[in-house]
Amino acid sequence: MGHARQEERNKMSELLTHGRGGQMNVGLGPVQRAIVGRRSNRRFAEAPVPRDVLARLLDAAVQAPNHHLTRPWRFFVVDRPGAVRQRIADLAADGFRTAMQPTLPAERLDQGANNKRDELLRVPALVLCFSVPGGSDAETRENYAACACAMQNLMLAATEEGLSTGWSTGGITQDPALRSIIGADTSWEMVGALYVGYPSAELTPASPRPGAAEFTRWLSDVSDR
Repeated sequence: MGHARQEERNKMSELLTHGRGGQMNVGLGPVQRAIVGRRSNRRFAEAPVPRDVLARLLDAAVQAPNHHLTRPWRFFVVDRPGAVRQRIADLAADGFRTAMQPTLPAERLDQGANNKRDELLRVPALVLCFSVPGGSDAETRENYAACACAMQNLMLAATEEGLSTGWSTGGITQDPALRSIIGADTSWEMVGALYVGYPSAELTPASPRPGAAEFTRWLSDVSDR
């Protein structure tokens, strides 16, 4: 098992050496390589993610910038079989069935619902993140932003560990019943569900993305008017 995990880390290290589209990440440090090399993925090997690895990812997550140190993140982790995982998986299947029933024939509806259930039963680890409200609207927005930064930290740390992740803000995250299953307060805002595991196959580089130039205005270069 340890050998398999090391192989995945080696593969990810090779991927991080090459950027999106296969270009070399020449001159980039390890953090920037992880940013460029990160891939969204929800196809995982069966190997479990050790709990100490997940703990490191969560510790990295909470190093995110956080105004007033409100520590607004609340994490719920499902990393083993059990009743809670089964209930979440059933919730995903029921949600798919309800949403798609008007448009899909019965056979495809059943297959889709089963696929949603199986995905939740098989994902090595599921991390659910919520943001607690602040004392004002401004602080609530800042808290949510801090939690989004925490999720990015977690994904980049996972990349370094040879893991891959997929961030979801649909499906079960939109179902109020999820909160009662896991014990989340109704006042907390859902930030997302993060699927975590060792990739089932070597990840190919993502399509190149545009740089920041077309979205950036350098104000110091603008003449005074």
